[in-house]
Amino acid sequence: MKKYYLFAIIILGSVFFISQAASEEFVLDYLEGMMEINQDGSWVEAMLGDAIAPDTQLNVDKETIAEFSGNNIRLTISNPGVYSLQDILKRKKRVSSLGFGTVIQNTYKYVAGNEKNTSSAVMGVRGASVQDPGDVAWMDEEDEQLSDGKDLIKKNKFKEAVSVLKEGFQDADADAEQDYMFYLGYANAMLGNNGKALKYLSGVKADGSETYFWNYVLVKGQLLIDSLSYKKAFSLFNSYIKMYPDGENAQVSYFLAGISLKELGREKDARDFFVRARRINPDSEVGKAAYKAINKL
Repeated sequence: MKKYYLFAIIILGSVFFISQAASEEFVLDYLEGMMEINQDGSWVEAMLGDAIAPDTQLNVDKETIAEFSGNNIRLTISNPGVYSLQDILKRKKRVSSLGFGTVIQNTYKYVAGNEKNTSSAVMGVRGASVQDPGDVAWMDEEDEQLSDGKDLIKKNKFKEAVSVLKEGFQDADADAEQDYMFYLGYANAMLGNNGKALKYLSGVKADGSETYFWNYVLVKGQLLIDSLSYKKAFSLFNSYIKMYPDGENAQVSYFLAGISLKELGREKDARDFFVRARRINPDSEVGKAAYKAINKL
């Protein structure tokens, strides 16, 4: 199975099982930061392995990433606040109804790991014509483990890639750390380890010059939306639009920025972004999804 399908199937599979998860318990299996669980009116610190009912209140602290597993579904949250898992499920279903899963699926058919091998970062982030759909733009000079990890990603061996990259990351110099974090985030996302993926990608200080910049924006932005961090997701996609307003990835960025605004309650602004997305190409999958999203406002 190709990697761009794997991540999309994880997303769409989660959406499919949302309606079946409303009554089952979830297990907290990843936690970075601080979260509390309301037990009989008292807040208790959450621990890995806790079984949590969907209607249990959760108090998520700042800079926290929590991930829960249920029967055929995983839930991630990275936005501070008080929630229940039912709240998260409802929001995922609402976002899905706007065409989020379909757009991500079709975008990954084109973009996952898909930059051209070039010395021009601008060509990479603008999506220059691709000769090898499994190729990722590599640096000319890099340490051996980083190179090995990226080769494993190209071969869809994501577990092996994570193992190699984690080992190399421990001794990486400052120049290589950013690349390590991106590829660790990317490989974990392809495995469905969204919490870990978001942790690594949140450490990347991308400025647009990276050859993997669009992949970074797309993967991190999707994870932010999926974990309810809509404000951060909008900021990320809007920054990309400002840098490349006429680039071939602009339509997807407008659409996903629109979803983020919709979930922030800014429906007027969301409509504007959906309209811009549709105007770029009304006959594309993104254009059609944008049209449906407009009609739902």
